[in-house]
Amino acid sequence: MAIVVDAHQPEGRRLRGFLAEAPTAMGRARAFLALLLVLVPPVFTAMMGTPVVPIIPAVARHFGGGESGAFAAQMMVTIPCIGVIIGGPIAGWLIERIGIRMVIVGSALLMGVAGMAGAFAHGIELFLFTRLLVGFGAAGGYTALLTLAGLLFQGRILARILGYQASVAAVVSMGSIMISGYIAEHIEWRWSYGLYATLLLFVPIALLGRWPDQPVSLHARAAGAGAFGRIWPILLIMIPIYAAAFMSVVQGSFMMTANGITRPTLQSTLISISTILFTISSWNYGRLRTWISGPMTFVLALLLLGGGIVLMGGIPTIWAMALSCAMMGAGAGIATPYLSQQILERVTPEQRGRAVGFIAPAHYLGEFANPFIMHPLRIMMGIHTAFILFGSLIVLGALFAFRADRKPPRGDREPAVAA
Repeated sequence: MAIVVDAHQPEGRRLRGFLAEAPTAMGRARAFLALLLVLVPPVFTAMMGTPVVPIIPAVARHFGGGESGAFAAQMMVTIPCIGVIIGGPIAGWLIERIGIRMVIVGSALLMGVAGMAGAFAHGIELFLFTRLLVGFGAAGGYTALLTLAGLLFQGRILARILGYQASVAAVVSMGSIMISGYIAEHIEWRWSYGLYATLLLFVPIALLGRWPDQPVSLHARAAGAGAFGRIWPILLIMIPIYAAAFMSVVQGSFMMTANGITRPTLQSTLISISTILFTISSWNYGRLRTWISGPMTFVLALLLLGGGIVLMGGIPTIWAMALSCAMMGAGAGIATPYLSQQILERVTPEQRGRAVGFIAPAHYLGEFANPFIMHPLRIMMGIHTAFILFGSLIVLGALFAFRADRKPPRGDREPAVAA
């Protein structure tokens, strides 16, 4: 089944036009705050684990070392993902009842306070509970802010904004890891939890930001209940695509080790190429959509993802590893905003909050699915053949999508848009 988007989608409100709509200087300043919020939804999910990644060994020692310490340290990163999977639909439900603004405020407070509380938790149970709350806060913030983006912008401008969001998240992820590592090495590892305090900045920004509040009504709640029926095919497709998008991160080091590339610095450098290309391609997603149609954008993303996985499994050289990571990063950077746009544009405004609540859970279900897909394949046929098979299936999906769109409507190209 191919995912398609209307190639003749309207341009939508421009970014400068949104600011100019405010009648006063104060109004324009408040509109600018709303625009800042629109550009950063994935920061919530990006900040779930990145501040604590450099302190995993210290956390393991803090909880006694050995198996129990290692368990606590590993679950510190995993538990928030469970919170996102559960909390995403809850956040969509809450948006229908208390509105976008209050969900942003509550989520920022919850994630900021729970994240910092990890520095003071001495029991494993309490510590993991704070990490679960971090996941709930991340789900709420991401869902509310992405819903806000769909409320304020549509069409090609929305496509451009979704690309910017993915790029901002990648930069924040890399930056928070580096800052946390510096704090842990030069100050004290517990202070790394202080990075979660930055999320509290969303509280005043959300309270002061200017956007039209949607009335909370019984009609909106009833309409939201039908959102899943409109988007479930996209959600199903998201899971294997995100499983493929995480191949370089989750499985890349195993493949490199099998190919004799064992130096950690070289492995991390090669894997970082994926992040760099993800940032570049997602930042330019809106521009890409001015050149090719929505369905062909999806085909390109799948070809890059699948081709990169096949290349990594088929050619055991450093240059092949670098190129494959670049291809996978570029494909993921295109697929991520494209799929989010599909969700936003397939539902009514009343259904948007409930629908967006399923995006982050699908993302992390794909990440969880990756080892469950690859582990049995690696056991049965070896890691190289497993990569080639999985990548070939993604390429086959691209061919099916291309076939479904083999007769595109005339005028499929979109004119360039100035932000």
